[in-house]
Amino acid sequence: MRTAWVIGVAASAAACSERAPPGALAEASASAVVVAAAVPSGARESGPAAASDVGTALDTLPFSSTGDKIASIAWRTWVYTDTGPKRTRFGYLRAGAVVPRRGPAIANEGCPGGWYRINPRGFICVGRGATLDLTHPVVVSADVPPKRGEGLPYVYAMAKSPGPHFYFRLPSVGEMTQVEGAAYAARALEWKAQYERDGWSALIGAIGPPPDFVPRSGGASLTKPYGTEQGLHRSVQAGQSDPDAGFAIARVFEWQTRAFGLTTELDLIPLDRTRIVKPSSFHGVALAASEDLPVAIVTKRWALRYEEMKPGLLRPAGTFAFRDSVKLTGRTVEFEGVCWTSERAIRASPRAAESG
Repeated sequence: MRTAWVIGVAASAAACSERAPPGALAEASASAVVVAAAVPSGARESGPAAASDVGTALDTLPFSSTGDKIASIAWRTWVYTDTGPKRTRFGYLRAGAVVPRRGPAIANEGCPGGWYRINPRGFICVGRGATLDLTHPVVVSADVPPKRGEGLPYVYAMAKSPGPHFYFRLPSVGEMTQVEGAAYAARALEWKAQYERDGWSALIGAIGPPPDFVPRSGGASLTKPYGTEQGLHRSVQAGQSDPDAGFAIARVFEWQTRAFGLTTELDLIPLDRTRIVKPSSFHGVALAASEDLPVAIVTKRWALRYEEMKPGLLRPAGTFAFRDSVKLTGRTVEFEGVCWTSERAIRASPRAAESG
């Protein structure tokens, strides 16, 4: 079987000498040293937190869930290391996230509503950022989780010029005409035709009726997460986006023969004022348990692939797809003053070249 090669960089013969790739050694060197992190005095490796540790930085172990939950109702609900005045942040929860909680509630000057421990670690405060009421309007409206492992976690759209208006409830035909002018109807029909023509159903999904929680009558409005921009309400809308603004779309539905998107910030936007973002087909390569680095990504279009006719002699043998992922052996050879590295017999699956 001939070996396939990928062009590398110009190198000297010494730099191109053969050597074992990372992780190729079957056994660790006898001189290898394993360093373990010390367990802080007083910390436990298992079991529930001691009463004296509850609410402190030592209360870090995951707990068995009892079914009690707490939900984020802010754009960022900060997760803290402990409940004390010198607490720092682990990270945050997005609006609509629901996680297991453990009591008892710890009320103090920093959180009158009470701190709760969450899994896998950290504390969040009941108040403007979190609630125990799982029927809270933000929790109900923002219950679409991100799609992990996909090219993009949500459907994304970019504003055209002019950008979409931010509706806080579903508008009537008369209200849309008053806000945007009668030409909105033609744009809506054009968008629906493009949806069918370009096969957007695979990306967006089927477009059905709006969910029951979206307000339809005068006087009602969507409740937005704390920390998001709250525009001044004008009849049925709260302003207009800038051109090229980006939106993460949690839900898509049809109202008055027009497609609307509900953003993750809980704004209603007409999608005919936007461009749908097509996710990139490029992503990483999965390594099997028996495989290791190195891996190469093809960064040039029409990059040539070579094969070895005999030791030290290579010839062209096709091309790689743009942004192809190639698993390498780590073996190198010098040919015509250039250092080459070989790919494995079983290559990563080629990825379709992106347009543009």
